[in-house]
Amino acid sequence: MHDYKNGRVIIDNKIIELTELENKTLDELIKNKGHITTYEQLCQRLYREPLDYQYRINIQTTIKRLRRKIESKIKIKTRSGYGYIIEWIER
Repeated sequence: MHDYKNGRVIIDNKIIELTELENKTLDELIKNKGHITTYEQLCQRLYREPLDYQYRINIQTTIKRLRRKIESKIKIKTRSGYGYIIEWIER
């Protein structure tokens, strides 16, 4: 469960704290569940700027940190050259 207001995710009854940027990124991916969220969309929503190289690196780094924290239940898949798509893992 993603608790946007408090900046955390609850997975297997464990509270996982997120940074503000991780929280906003996860929220955007969840809003687009089942669809690719492009680098351009993330850049515009997170930074309110057009996509450039540095923002792309920042987004990739944020996704990497998110994956480490939440991938036991939520899978963030890369769509090379486009962006990301999110899936819930059923167990």
